[in-house]
Amino acid sequence: MQRNREGKLNFRAVVYTRVSSKGQVEGTSLGSQKEGCVAYCEREGIEIDKIFVEEGESAKVIDRTELQNMLAYCKKNKGKISHIIVYRFDRFARNMQDHLWLRKEFAGLGITVKSVTDPTDDTVSGQLLENILASVYQFDNDLRRERCVNGMKKKIKAGIWPLQIPVGYMSFKKLGAKEKKQIADIPHPEFFDIVRKGFQLYLTGNYSIAELTRKLDKMSPALKLYPQKMQYILSNKFYCGILTDPWDGSEHSGLHGAMISKQEFAKVQEIMKGKGMGNFIPKRIINPDFPLKGTVRCGDCSHFYTASWSTSRNKEKHAYYHCTKPGQHIHKRGVKKAVLEDDFIQYLSAIIPKEQYLEDFWKTVIQISEKKFKEVNLEYLKYKKQYNELEDYRKNIIRKNAQGILPDEDFKKELPQIKQKIEMVELAMNDSKMDIFREEAVFSYSKHFVYNLPR
Repeated sequence: MQRNREGKLNFRAVVYTRVSSKGQVEGTSLGSQKEGCVAYCEREGIEIDKIFVEEGESAKVIDRTELQNMLAYCKKNKGKISHIIVYRFDRFARNMQDHLWLRKEFAGLGITVKSVTDPTDDTVSGQLLENILASVYQFDNDLRRERCVNGMKKKIKAGIWPLQIPVGYMSFKKLGAKEKKQIADIPHPEFFDIVRKGFQLYLTGNYSIAELTRKLDKMSPALKLYPQKMQYILSNKFYCGILTDPWDGSEHSGLHGAMISKQEFAKVQEIMKGKGMGNFIPKRIINPDFPLKGTVRCGDCSHFYTASWSTSRNKEKHAYYHCTKPGQHIHKRGVKKAVLEDDFIQYLSAIIPKEQYLEDFWKTVIQISEKKFKEVNLEYLKYKKQYNELEDYRKNIIRKNAQGILPDEDFKKELPQIKQKIEMVELAMNDSKMDIFREEAVFSYSKHFVYNLPR
């Protein structure tokens, strides 16, 4: 502690003010705290060294930016700061544990914490009163938290989500600091369809979460997606109309419009767990130098072979397939690229079924294919018939309108409807036609593939 010219102790303090909401920042709470602290210092003859203002942070002590800055400042100026002035002890800490920890930290720096409105001193009774006040403030804080949680739990049971709005939705209106949500969230005009598209793409099984994130990010950079956030979206039951109470895990039906069905959500979860992959085609990076990498297994341990180039002492490069799994191997772990690939070609040639055994097989395949072809062809003909009938009807109403038999008012109502029906039938007809060509192509390719395995 420093002394002035008269030999008296020179008290220097830092002031700490805090509010826990943006509404208080915009109000008078911070100003009132500052005025009270400044007046207290003038009355007690304490010089103010610096003022720390915590705006709108209700976080724990360890996360409060200005409180940590103040602690660092006091450590840097140890011996120069004698007091910390707060308006009330609950501005300093809202629970007993944090209060005692902070008092211990600052006491180690030779600093006394003083409250403008809480009458305490350094006597035994004064410290007891301070601890009682800290306990009372913790009780008040816990009571408020309990009331807040109970209020949010009631909202969830009523079908309204009171916490952070999930991506793709928005609040019915912009709420003020003291307003409470009374209406369920509604679809966001820009992001709802994009997030729903993300679910649809993932359901195909052709996208990893990282790939899906990149695709949606290109569609709408404003979403600011990253893989962890995308994974949270895909696993959030809110999107299928279910609200999950974060405190007890109970589930309730939400009043908001679901983005996907419960069945689709369940399918998404299966895909995320690696089950029910549907038509998912796992990607394998093909190395042109080692086409059998990840395909051929080790004969001793059944572990997939990997491959690499090795350099000999005379700087020549040699290609090898090898097994990296530790353990006992009867044979050598590595095999030359040329040897393994030649053996593989010979193996393919050896397993080609003989033509005499394939005759019955191809007959069966042809029978099944022809049956399928007829089914698809019948479907195509059915749609073709509907299309022709609708076209005839369209031409007929145009002719009747031209002859004055069908009034213009009725004609204008009926023509768009018949055109829409024609378009729908035409789409179905074209899809059936594609199926016919697909059956022929698959059969032809399969036959060619079996007879030419080494190629």
